Amino acid sequence: MKMTLHYECGFSKVLLLLLGLSMSVEAEAQLRVPPHRFDCRELGYPFFNQIPADGSYITSLTLGPDGRIYGATSGFRPYFFVFSDETDQVKPLGYLPDGEGVHHSLVTDKKGSVYLGTGKNVIIPFAIRKPTGGGLNNVSEDLWRQVQDQYRNYAGGHLYRYDPAKEMKVGTAVKPANVEDLGIPVAGDGIYCLTIDPERDVIYGVSYPHAHFFLYDLNTRTTKDKGPLFRDVLFGGPDLRTVRTLPRNLAVDKAGFVYASTDGGRLVRYGPQKQDLEILDVRIPGEFMQVVEVWVASGDVLYGGTSEGFLFRFDPNTGRVDNLGKPMVRQRVRGLTLAKDGRVIGVGGDRDQVNLLFTYDPRAGSFQILGSVEVDRSPYYAWQAHQFDAMVTSRDGTIFLGESDRRGHLFLYVP
Repeated sequence: MKMTLHYECGFSKVLLLLLGLSMSVEAEAQLRVPPHRFDCRELGYPFFNQIPADGSYITSLTLGPDGRIYGATSGFRPYFFVFSDETDQVKPLGYLPDGEGVHHSLVTDKKGSVYLGTGKNVIIPFAIRKPTGGGLNNVSEDLWRQVQDQYRNYAGGHLYRYDPAKEMKVGTAVKPANVEDLGIPVAGDGIYCLTIDPERDVIYGVSYPHAHFFLYDLNTRTTKDKGPLFRDVLFGGPDLRTVRTLPRNLAVDKAGFVYASTDGGRLVRYGPQKQDLEILDVRIPGEFMQVVEVWVASGDVLYGGTSEGFLFRFDPNTGRVDNLGKPMVRQRVRGLTLAKDGRVIGVGGDRDQVNLLFTYDPRAGSFQILGSVEVDRSPYYAWQAHQFDAMVTSRDGTIFLGESDRRGHLFLYVP
């Protein structure tokens, strides 16, 4: 059948454009891997011992030296859990005594201890009041005041240590987790992200909302606040009502240097020798308020995903940044991990859309969109995920994804 289109009015053009975009997005979201390569797990035993809805937004995952996958959530309170391939089950380890979330703030040391950083629930938008000021930047300044108002009487997020040797045989979601309180790194701020240098026994972190860069020495058990990572306070971007100039993740290279993004899309580095923050003369790809959302290390290089949806490669030895492109039309690379075959596996998309899984093959220099993540084991269970905020690769190469929705699941993907 031949179809003739006549563009006689602006409305027709807009309608056809919207239909085209809708079909394009639908085609992009189709599952392009065999469905048996996906599976998911409830966060405990349903109706018996399960992390409850509205407290099960998975916002942190990490791999322990023992091969187990540890995770933490955000919501009305933060919960802590572990997945073991020996039992093939998620076991709740209890809730944390304070805060509302553990956002990108879960690391393990070489001895097997797990460290968690708490804060408020930063993935839920807050209600915006009417502007009260005037001037050129009155909107940004007023929003910044409203963000700070939420932390006015907040003591600050805590750093906790968990010892797997003291783990209870029977998991529980209704009791506090058996954790050691290491204190509040930045008074009045929550903990926004953590990373660890396992060779030097130092944990690095960024606070929210003031983006103070801090470190915790595991040997001396002391904390140092090195000051803010950014100066310009800008708003907007793919996640509404958030401070977009604030980096959401940190990376450590083999030499012990720590990297994050800062104002103008530039990279900032902290050196363990000089112990100072240094703004580098390199920028990550992007157009406006780009920040690094996630990092993953691969040999001598670091891969980063940005708030605008770009993937880039950074070589700490040369200081070179290679823009690898934008795998999706959508914004935000929400998770990155490394497959055993050397490919970079990522997930991305806006919070109000179905997130998509993608791969980058450094040997071919190409992307592949794998589509949405869904499981269908009918008539037993079925689930389609919309939002993710954490990824990690297990020792056997299985990719674990943390669903950051009100009834989160732990998803498994076998590449």
